Amino acid sequence: MGIFEHFNTGWGGFSREGSRVLEGAVELAGNFGCDKADTGHLLLAILQQDHGPAGRFLAGKNIQEQQVRRQLAEGRQGMPRRLRRQDLAPELRRAIDYALIDAQNARQSRAEPEHLLCAILEDGGCTAGELLASMGVQLGEAVRECRQLSGQLTLPVQPRAAAAAPRGGRASDKYCRDLTRRADEGELDPLPAAEEQPLSGGGTRRGQNRPGRRAGPADLGRAGAPQPQGQAAAGPGYGQPGSGHQVPGRF
Repeated sequence: MGIFEHFNTGWGGFSREGSRVLEGAVELAGNFGCDKADTGHLLLAILQQDHGPAGRFLAGKNIQEQQVRRQLAEGRQGMPRRLRRQDLAPELRRAIDYALIDAQNARQSRAEPEHLLCAILEDGGCTAGELLASMGVQLGEAVRECRQLSGQLTLPVQPRAAAAAPRGGRASDKYCRDLTRRADEGELDPLPAAEEQPLSGGGTRRGQNRPGRRAGPADLGRAGAPQPQGQAAAGPGYGQPGSGHQVPGRF
């Protein structure tokens, strides 16, 4: 479960209006015979129940409740059932996580329906994002407008495409870079194979640079031995064969 752990009354971190549309999404999913509530049900719940900024924003984009209901009804899965709050699709869990983070970034104590709407607009590959795009909504522009009305910083970015890379339900997927994926896709420069370079005393660097190993007095002057660095390093010529210098006692 994500960071939206709900309490006995309402949904933790959400205002009364935000909790109401989330409850409505779960109820709608059950009415459509689905076993999980997704962002499409959340979009329909916002259209039905919210008369604040989120509802007005969708009305300004000419998104009608009947349009969304008709498209969701085409995917009806069975007889109506009763769902629990935990019966959420991963994309809806992800939207809830993002809405809470966006509300915190906007310095608001509770997440509102407009934060939920902004979260699904940013996730262009979720059910609601695909529905809105099919109705002619330009997601990139809509994200910037929705960020403004929800009190968030407007960034010149395109909405995240869920199909571009597999993601989990963690908020870190929104704010962090997946270096493993970028390496697999060849976006990172390869590291030089320094550990395989031969040393003058024989062997390779891999055999000498063992983690945690430091040079001691017995190592000084031995070819290929790791040399102390920084303030602990010996002066020029110390410990070198034929140098005529003695190793100071502090080594």
